[in-house]
Amino acid sequence: MKHPIRNTVAVFMLLALLFSGYLFLPTPQTTQAAKTDRLLITEIVPAPKSKGEAFEYVELYNPTDSVVDLTGHKIYYYEDMKSMEPWTSTVTKWDIVAMDEISGGMTNMRIQPQSTKIVWLIKKGFKGTVQQFNEEYGTTLPNEQFVYVQLGGNEGLIDDEQRYAAIVGPGGDQVKDRISMAAYNVDAGVGKCKYAPRPGERPCDFVRKEGQSAESVTFFAPAKGLDPETKMMERRIPYSIHQKPTPGSILPARSDDGSSDVLLITEVVPAPKTDGENYEYIELYNPTSSEVNLQGHKIFYYEDASSKEPWTSNYTKWDIIPIDVIAGGKTDMVIRPKSTKIVWLIKGNFKGTVDGFNKEYGTSLNSDQFVFVKLGSGQSLSNDQQRLIAIAGPDGDPVKDRISMVTYNPEAGNAKCKYVAKANEAACDFIRKANSSTESVNYFYPAGGLESVSRMMERRETDSTHQIPTPGVVLLAQVSKEPANARTKGSVPDSVAATGGGGAASAQLLITEVVPAPKTDGEHYEYIELYNPTDSEVDLTGYKIYYYEDMSSKQPWTSKVVKWDITAMDNIAGGKTDMMIQPKGTKVVWLIKNNFDGTLQDFNKEYDSTLNSDQFVFIKLSGGQGLANDQQRFLAIVGPDGDQVKDRISMIAYNQEAGTGKCKYVAKAKEAVCDFTRKANKSTESVNYYFPADGLDPVSRMMEFRYLDSNHQLPTPGVILPTQQLINDSEINQAVDSLLITEVVAAPKTEAEIFEYIELYNNSDKPIDLTGYKIYYNYDITTDEPWTSKPVRWNITASDKVSGSKTDMVIQPGSTKIVWLLKKQYGEVFSTQDFNEEYGSELGSDRFVYVKLGENEGLFNDIRGYLSIVAPRGHQVKDRVSTAAYNVGAGTGKCKYVAKEGEVGCDFVRKSDEVQESVIYFYPENGLDPVTKLMGRGNAADSIHQKPTPGNVLPEQVPTGKTTE
Repeated sequence: MKHPIRNTVAVFMLLALLFSGYLFLPTPQTTQAAKTDRLLITEIVPAPKSKGEAFEYVELYNPTDSVVDLTGHKIYYYEDMKSMEPWTSTVTKWDIVAMDEISGGMTNMRIQPQSTKIVWLIKKGFKGTVQQFNEEYGTTLPNEQFVYVQLGGNEGLIDDEQRYAAIVGPGGDQVKDRISMAAYNVDAGVGKCKYAPRPGERPCDFVRKEGQSAESVTFFAPAKGLDPETKMMERRIPYSIHQKPTPGSILPARSDDGSSDVLLITEVVPAPKTDGENYEYIELYNPTSSEVNLQGHKIFYYEDASSKEPWTSNYTKWDIIPIDVIAGGKTDMVIRPKSTKIVWLIKGNFKGTVDGFNKEYGTSLNSDQFVFVKLGSGQSLSNDQQRLIAIAGPDGDPVKDRISMVTYNPEAGNAKCKYVAKANEAACDFIRKANSSTESVNYFYPAGGLESVSRMMERRETDSTHQIPTPGVVLLAQVSKEPANARTKGSVPDSVAATGGGGAASAQLLITEVVPAPKTDGEHYEYIELYNPTDSEVDLTGYKIYYYEDMSSKQPWTSKVVKWDITAMDNIAGGKTDMMIQPKGTKVVWLIKNNFDGTLQDFNKEYDSTLNSDQFVFIKLSGGQGLANDQQRFLAIVGPDGDQVKDRISMIAYNQEAGTGKCKYVAKAKEAVCDFTRKANKSTESVNYYFPADGLDPVSRMMEFRYLDSNHQLPTPGVILPTQQLINDSEINQAVDSLLITEVVAAPKTEAEIFEYIELYNNSDKPIDLTGYKIYYNYDITTDEPWTSKPVRWNITASDKVSGSKTDMVIQPGSTKIVWLLKKQYGEVFSTQDFNEEYGSELGSDRFVYVKLGENEGLFNDIRGYLSIVAPRGHQVKDRVSTAAYNVGAGTGKCKYVAKEGEVGCDFVRKSDEVQESVIYFYPENGLDPVTKLMGRGNAADSIHQKPTPGNVLPEQVPTGKTTE
């Protein structure tokens, strides 16, 4: 599900693998057929922009794992377009040769494995240089990237006719030795094509404007390999023609393995909140490794929901265009790799601005993140009917050129849906409250790739509908190619399954702890703890810590930054600094202040630790530098290349309550409180961070800050706490049925209802440490799956003050634990003895754990509620262990303690200071449903209106054969 701040996003953790099929180059293979495909023609530029067209080239790619010597190889150029087998017709033969005078040294005739070579076609009498070639194409290719063909008089590539080019081995037989072949201007047939064709004329595959611009034709390796007879590379529309020349670079492709999915629709907002609904948008994501120019692309809008193949029905076609007056400058039509673009649908005579859009959604998007659709009179996205939307390529064929497609409001069918649906009414995918709020619909890349006919993105019931709009940001889960059950985003991220632009490094180092304010004068022991969750060691040489001080930016990772190199300091380490962080290991990055000459023994003394020298790396701070104590700051670990967007691996924030101001260790009313407290020379605290259940957001890369679990912690340098461990789905599956909710008291009799509780039962055969577990409370329910609606989240925690001794957080097998919900207004003034007096029980303090409620929080008495026990990672679907419901009969309304005819009775009755009742729950005969996780209510009389018995369960409440206390 899209994270409310997406801080989102994605990928990425997984994008390095996501489109591994994207390269149009086959993976090196060992079959004989694959060996014949040892040289592929991947790009041709027949019409360079410069006068004289002296920079024609053919790009070759070596897909094998061996070096190929091009000496003796040839380019064959076929001009007889009447032949059905042009490779057998008359041919012009050009030898690939060295031209040391152009290379500026000895020409390198060898093409390396998985590399390219530019075959530059040198016109007779031309005296050029590699530098001039680079100037022509805006490249920086080295001399060794070139080999040459010396053309004869008047020879060269024809611009306005169909032609074939082949790379041929040294034997020169145009059938046996032909390795691969490509065709351009195919539409010309045996005639001619035009750069700007009129009706009835045929278009060329490229356009040339002398002295201004040129285009290339790119070619793709067929999914099943080259045809053994034709040897033809694929020319795929629209991704082959009218391309920007990229000599020496291999571009993404379209193929049946999912690599055709070059533009994904990831979010739609049909009903903006502000009157006039002028901020409708469609979010696009480019999952490839190359830019895509959106010029000429279209949005198709389908209104016929009755068709089983709506993409074949009538549609409204909208061109994606620039609108410079709204962009506030020249519209950037290019969508960058692993990036998003907002397609803003502009109505009639609307005169909006990017600032207005940002105000609508609380964003800070730049103008270069927008392209536009100019709607016709009365056009817009329907709010209360099913509709389908597609992104299509420039040629605009609704079948061939449709790239990806989404639907919204499918429950409406051919009718209408309602924002707030009654029984038998269809519910819309989003709710709009005029001038108050709106929601978006998110979409996910299917595990098996887009279906080849429908091209549909996945609409996941709970993760897609009723989302907070987050234009410009996608979650990793939205663009991952893996099935939902193949990998949990909270599991240990794999170093090769990276998100974002940081390559393989993108998920391999996590910031898990920071101490900005050590206790000792001078604060010389600031540190940042790194964790390597992968199975491989990582060399930290060249890595950096980026420290962000501009808190006014909504995307601080794009703002001004202080850059610190992670380095060795052998004098402090007491020997050679170990720069390697081991698999599943930690490293302490110690920030060394100017002129400090301390030792590891000093550090260990500061934190009462016993760390070895191999557990440290260092940052050498300049004069006056260090971590701020009383202001919000961001820290990131960044890969060696140092790009703060592409190479940023993970990121954390501390003192977020301070905003752009300051926080206090001990805050008064209306003052911001810091995440830690420091008492000079006495004590300090750290801030801990957690890997998010859905993985790192692909844009922000933020680790998760969990209130109570993150702030005010005891520093533990080099140690990952149990609650910080990254949990695999297999571990979660083992936890299913392990903790059962067996009783709830939502309405205690005492004034202010201060003794609300939830009873847990340990259904496993092992003790369970409840540290990090949570109670999720769902009461604002708008779906048939209430456990998927937005919950109130409460951490289960200790309260030594209430317990009267150290809180025992462990629940023993076959035993119960009382989760007492402590109301904020009363703090921790009551004791377990007070609780026992309320219920006439005799529970020891070791039978209690606690939830510390927020302001005005507690269990509602007269509406439906769902309570879940959730494992530490906190995913409300995957990590939910068991769920219990009360007042179910109230539906979306209210219940009464004493119900009259036509009214619904509550599951319990409360009379102030006199009567209180509980609801008890039973383990279902067939076990917990894997989706609902709901505890049973047995016969109503057995479950509702019960006398509270905290700590005691009936034998029939738990699985047969289980012991009970």
